[in-house]
This record gives sequence, C-alpha cells and structure tokens, in this order.
Amino acid sequence: MSKVGEFLSIRYKGEEWYLYTPFEFGQEDEDKCVQKIEHGSLAGLEVLVFNENDVAEKVVFKSKMLGASFLYCTEHFKSLCEKNELGGVVFSSNLTDPFI
Repeated sequence: MSKVGEFLSIRYKGEEWYLYTPFEFGQEDEDKCVQKIEHGSLAGLEVLVFNENDVAEKVVFKSKMLGASFLYCTEHFKSLCEKNELGGVVFSSNLTDPFI
C-alpha cells in the first residue's frame, strides 16, 4: 500500500495512530453514475459506480467525481481487513453517503 499511498503518523492522547491517504483514483463508470440535483444545482452524486476493470488491481482509492473526501476499496481489501480483525476501519456499501 505504501507504493500507492502514504501513511501519516498522528499522535492523539498519547497514542500513535496512522491515517492512510491513497494517491490513486478509481475510474468512474460515468454511464452508470447518477448526478444529484438539488434546487436546480449539481449537488454531488446519487449513484457512484466504478469501472470494475480499472479498480480490480487497486487496493484503496479515491473518486474524482466526489473529490477526496471518502476512500473506496475492493471487496478483497475489505475481506483482508475483516479476516485480520483490523480495527479503526468502517466499511459501507453506500458509496455516496457512507454515514447513512
């Protein structure tokens, strides 16, 4: 992962934590993405779909269409995190609003 991103060390309340920021973006399948319109203006996306061929070999990546606010990953990466009981990571299948 360090070849395609950066681990940033953060100290919080005497503990050391790491924040990962990927350098890669996943290619969106624009034909399947649905833009969100509010009050006549573009307000993000209602549906986000990545090109499976593009992201198949990526581990963690960002979306250019939604900016770098959220991180995305493959099912393989999610499975590895769960198998190894990696804490501090939350997964959501809602790609446009993971807090729902």
